[in-house]
Amino acid sequence: MTTDETTGSKNLKIEVISQKDYDNMNGARKIMYTDLIKKGQVKISDGKERKESPKEKPRGEGRGPFSWLREKNVMVTLVTGTTLTGLLTDVWQYEICVDVPGSGPVLILKHAVVTVQGVLP
Repeated sequence: MTTDETTGSKNLKIEVISQKDYDNMNGARKIMYTDLIKKGQVKISDGKERKESPKEKPRGEGRGPFSWLREKNVMVTLVTGTTLTGLLTDVWQYEICVDVPGSGPVLILKHAVVTVQGVLP
């Protein structure tokens, strides 16, 4: 539910139920749904409306700044001047993971990164 700051009106999602489901409800539930229908919070479907299918989110990072470097060898320069070279295995909102040969995976906070460069294997 969202509230419009200027008018104070509340934007509620409208629930859609079928006429068959409404007819099969018991007394108290039917009274409750009748009240919600009057308020505009529930709509009875005539069966001709299509249900919207939820849109699938793309997998992976999509067009994130590190997406093109995932699963590639990179050289990461940190704010301390240290450089790490290895395979960029994972990218999250605030961290990246680089698999450094000889020391294993290293979790690096993005705010500690100065540059990330792709390198040849």
